[in-house]
Amino acid sequence: MPNLQHLLLFGNRLSSSIPACLAAGFPKLEVLLLHDNDLKGRLPESWNLPSLATICLSNNAGLRGHLPASFFNSPQFSARGGAALTTMVIEGTGIGGALPAGLCNAANLATLNLAGNRFSGPLPACVTRLQRLGVLRLGSNSMTGHSRPPSAT
Repeated sequence: MPNLQHLLLFGNRLSSSIPACLAAGFPKLEVLLLHDNDLKGRLPESWNLPSLATICLSNNAGLRGHLPASFFNSPQFSARGGAALTTMVIEGTGIGGALPAGLCNAANLATLNLAGNRFSGPLPACVTRLQRLGVLRLGSNSMTGHSRPPSAT
């Protein structure tokens, strides 16, 4: 399905892991809605969806691991300046760890909702440079302060 633009599988009883082919096999995919299922396991490590504008993985308590840096650093995504991604909602999962600094490659990110997960560590300082960011929800995690660039002295 090389021309697939919207994949809406939310509100079902999907209970497996997210297959790696879903994270890289759809060059024109703009909307990926997998929320309100029973997905389990880790997110695929390799994400290459250059047209992805909206992703929602919320309310899949069995999702674990971390938010892969490749989600924001794939070659096609970076070459386009992160132009596509505007909305990321991953709320109420077991995903955690540090937020990848690469999320700041998403120059058009307007909504970032990562509330109710297991994220920890500092908020990447570059988040303050996301000029289109209008909604930032990080509540109910274990975040600490923000990271600071190294001192010039």
